[in-house]
Amino acid sequence: MSSRLLIGRLLRPAIASLTTASRRPLHCPTAIQRFPSYGPPKEPVVPKDIEFRVLNSLAKHDKIDANSLTLSTHLTQDLGLDSLDIVELVVELEDEFALEIPDADAERLLTVQSLVDWVVQYLEAKGHYNQRPGIEFLEGMTRGRPMN
Repeated sequence: MSSRLLIGRLLRPAIASLTTASRRPLHCPTAIQRFPSYGPPKEPVVPKDIEFRVLNSLAKHDKIDANSLTLSTHLTQDLGLDSLDIVELVVELEDEFALEIPDADAERLLTVQSLVDWVVQYLEAKGHYNQRPGIEFLEGMTRGRPMN
């Protein structure tokens, strides 16, 4: 007897015992909540956590004294950083938060508080769900559709 036939005979009673009531179709909204294809909900953005992470990232820089860092610290006037140092800090923050700060915005971020505010606004605008790139998930949809 072939192994395929033997496996079929062994599994047939187990498969037959399953009722259709116990199986949920994939298009059922409760199935989507149990097994989301767009990822689990992210934690809400907490500004205090962002402040802590920004201050820690800035404190790693060799030209910055960690004791002199406050939210009101100006990067060029108070810390004496030049444009190359600012670029290094921006790259460090991009790595820390897995985001990309546009050059136009980076030129305006000259205080620690402005850095924190920009990161908080970016993360809040990004949303609270892990969506796959190129897929738009609208409320009430059961499947994603490609964005135009």
